[in-house]
Amino acid sequence: MDPIRKAKLKKAITNLSKVLFQYLLIFYLITLLIREFFPKFLYVLNLNIILIIVIILGILTVLTYKPIKREEKITKYDNYLIYFLGILGAILIFIKIKELGFLSYLIAIIAGILIILLSKMVIEDE
Repeated sequence: MDPIRKAKLKKAITNLSKVLFQYLLIFYLITLLIREFFPKFLYVLNLNIILIIVIILGILTVLTYKPIKREEKITKYDNYLIYFLGILGAILIFIKIKELGFLSYLIAIIAGILIILLSKMVIEDE
């Protein structure tokens, strides 16, 4: 096999593993979230197998990752998305721990604030 064709094949495999990792990770997290709130739903699906595949593809993606430098400005949409996800995270945490009484409100509020602050720090640090 000539070197040009070999390089193209390697790049195609790298891109395929990256895309598969992204989609399988999203699928796994959504399935895990659904299963957390509705335990009898999707009980046939074995999440451990999907997790192993996600970990292997994640390792391949990290080992073959080459960052692309580009400057992007933070838009209002980014800020709205961060606030929405922080509030959504706080609500989901509260739903899972509401049996704790007053402490559940405190934990959910702190978690929501942490989600927002960490998201802002990550997006501004890039």
